[in-house]
Amino acid sequence: MFGFRLPARWASAILILLLFAGIALNGVALAGWAWIRHQPFCEGAGRLCLNQRFGGQVELAAFSIESPQVRRDEDIGLTLWFRALRPVTEPLSVYAHVLPADHPEAHQVFQEDHEHPASLPLPRWRPGQLYSDFYRLRVPNTVSPGRYVLKVGLYRRAPPGGRIPVDGSRTDGVILPLPIEIRP
Repeated sequence: MFGFRLPARWASAILILLLFAGIALNGVALAGWAWIRHQPFCEGAGRLCLNQRFGGQVELAAFSIESPQVRRDEDIGLTLWFRALRPVTEPLSVYAHVLPADHPEAHQVFQEDHEHPASLPLPRWRPGQLYSDFYRLRVPNTVSPGRYVLKVGLYRRAPPGGRIPVDGSRTDGVILPLPIEIRP
């Protein structure tokens, strides 16, 4: 049709090269005969992978904290990366709570919630795509200096409400494995 044909050996060689070397396709690589998921967003820049799933619907893939040491009246910069595992039909919101490191079961000291994580209602998220959600948690000047942890989770705003459990756990949130030091 076009007057150009690759020699059969070249076409086979190119196909084999593509199959075994891998082709990066939006966070997924084709290697050999199987699809293999890789996580380039966890390869540096202070991001830590979590891969925590909530209710079989949403995965908290990774997070980063701008600085683990802040002073009162400063902000904790937190970025969470989420991925829908399947189409999500209900609107869910995200909370980020700051808790005392020595008593993480205590009530939150301060918090920030996002009604629409990544500024997009979850029912509009495409399964498999990563969505970043940035938080700027202002440390109140009344907070005592010390070590704190961040707990993040998902919850339903609309009735009946309630928090979404972490898969394989009896908890409804994830304590991020990087403590925060609040200084005077």
